[in-house]
Amino acid sequence: MRHALRRGPVVLLMTVAGALALVGCAGSASNSANTGPTPTPVLEKVPTATPIATPSDPTGQKLLQAARGAVGSAASLVEATYDVRAQSLTVTVTISGDLPLTETQVDAAHARTKALCFQELSGLWASGLSLRQTTVVIVGPTKDEYNAIINQLYGYAVVNESTARSVSWASATPESAWSAYDKTYLRPEFDLFDEIPYAPPAATATPK
Repeated sequence: MRHALRRGPVVLLMTVAGALALVGCAGSASNSANTGPTPTPVLEKVPTATPIATPSDPTGQKLLQAARGAVGSAASLVEATYDVRAQSLTVTVTISGDLPLTETQVDAAHARTKALCFQELSGLWASGLSLRQTTVVIVGPTKDEYNAIINQLYGYAVVNESTARSVSWASATPESAWSAYDKTYLRPEFDLFDEIPYAPPAATATPK
């Protein structure tokens, strides 16, 4: 059974969700005999979903409210996808702002991604709702192949139930908690269009 909730900009989807599959790109060899291969940045796509009408599941509604409240005005859009049978939740947080181009701006975007993931994860695992796995995906402004600004993946974090219980959320920080998550990803560049096909999500998270 699948359910969904629409409230203003927020959409809840009851579909099968799981961890995101990491897709790599091989580096291209250099023409110079004195230099090694230059790696191509590893990028990933964000899963998409179709809204479902007539929501009624109370657990799903509570999870959506918790996801929305965890980031508040920091997000321009929050989407939640919940697998009832697996008790697996994926929250996609869309943010706005300037395109990160300089090294300082990229570092700030990475820090913001970690902070938003931490806000969502700490809030959701403290909610007391039925969860076995939670994935938080951050999406924000990047450039496409035509140099236009579009929203693409900034990063994500996957936390399983056993890991969530081992993290001291009250004393942890976004930086310290990041290394404890089951799987993480941060986009290396933001002015590069991501043309890598998105792989279907797996049923469970793959450890780092």
